[in-house]
Amino acid sequence: MVLVMRNVLHRIAMPYEEMLLDVLLHVHDPWTLRLIEAEVRKQGWSASTVSPGMASSEQIHQFRPAVIVLDQRFPDRDGFEVCRQLRADPKTVALPVVLLTSAASSASWQQGFRVCANATLDLPVAPENVVPAIQAALDWQTRLTHEQVRAEVELELASQARNLLHVSDYLEGLSSGTSLSHQQIVRLCHAFLEIGQNAIEWGHAGLGDRTVRVWFRAHEDRVEVVVQDDGPGYDPLNLPHAASPDDPLRHLSIRERLGLRDGGFGLLIARGLVDELRLEHRGNLVTLVMQFSRDHVRADTFSHPCARLPSP
Repeated sequence: MVLVMRNVLHRIAMPYEEMLLDVLLHVHDPWTLRLIEAEVRKQGWSASTVSPGMASSEQIHQFRPAVIVLDQRFPDRDGFEVCRQLRADPKTVALPVVLLTSAASSASWQQGFRVCANATLDLPVAPENVVPAIQAALDWQTRLTHEQVRAEVELELASQARNLLHVSDYLEGLSSGTSLSHQQIVRLCHAFLEIGQNAIEWGHAGLGDRTVRVWFRAHEDRVEVVVQDDGPGYDPLNLPHAASPDDPLRHLSIRERLGLRDGGFGLLIARGLVDELRLEHRGNLVTLVMQFSRDHVRADTFSHPCARLPSP
């Protein structure tokens, strides 16, 4: 079942323990559901439940929850799939999500990519962990409000090239909910593919058991896509095997001496596709920036997170 917390008071202005919230629970195991519901009600919050068949983003939006607690384990689909749908819908993209996970379920995502929740609860659930997890998810939404971020979606993908196209398609769908033009979206997704390939091939040295992390952020005036690998990094100012703007072909002889395949154009291509490319000092965190065009600003884009909070 799904358990919902409805925000009756303006939660930004007061401590969590003084808020009246409605929490939506989507929990498979009856014992776990009762445990979480009991901890929620101890805080003076109200709880609602819906059946698993009503867990679409549109149906969840109708509850106007302040937080949703999702179970990862359901026969027909898992919590990661529900989370993916919630983040793809402008009406629920900023809804705080707590995900119930186990060691077995955490490993299953390696078959592709997953959209991350804002907090997790390990199974079996310990009662003392319920409220801190909900508070952590609410803190995420508060941060978005303070930083004036309209939407933030975090993804993780197994470090395999075939997963990049699936993530690119998902990013394209997210970007279509912003004021980016179709051409800008295509360029941004192509830049992501170049940087994602670099993360897999260079950052992770082709090791498929590593994790690439991706963040999609929609701001008032731009979209950012951040790609991070967990490799050792490199010096972005010293890349003799990569193409440079002043001489795009000079690096090819160096790659031949090193026994590397033809290529090394990823960073150069990506820079030319987006408005800005920022490299973190170790080189394993890249931010791609695409600014909204003044003549293509839409009114139906991701609204500010505060707009989705229930009315006082």
